[in-house]
Amino acid sequence: NIAFADFLSPGLSKDALAAYRENFAPSAFAARPHAAVALVALAAETEDEARRLDATRQAWAYEMAKGRFWPFPKAEEAADILAMIGSDPVLEQIRGRAIVGTGALVRQQITRLAKDAKADEVLLMTFTCEAAARFNSYKLIADAFAAVPA
Repeated sequence: NIAFADFLSPGLSKDALAAYRENFAPSAFAARPHAAVALVALAAETEDEARRLDATRQAWAYEMAKGRFWPFPKAEEAADILAMIGSDPVLEQIRGRAIVGTGALVRQQITRLAKDAKADEVLLMTFTCEAAARFNSYKLIADAFAAVPA
């Protein structure tokens, strides 16, 4: 079994999972291939709120990419940091490593990515400094999936 961290290498899930399936050999641990894709996703009631909450992940990841290790900033502090950074290729790359929006929009993007990669399973992680927002994000995503027949 394999889990591919798409949030570390966005867009490579399809090729990684295909290579795994092509080279899979049954063993005592697994009779057939089982592949998961791991994603960073954050949902909120509105796209604007989701982007506001995701600013904490973006600012934190940007600072980490520059070698500065620090705790997650609050959303307001993160917004100030992102405004100071402005346009930066590193920041654009960080933004592309997460699925952010309303529950329905996040569900659509997760479904598309999982289908394209032929994933058997999806693992989700949500990063933001607000615990209630994290729990709400998982609930909104779960509700969005529950609202659509499989």
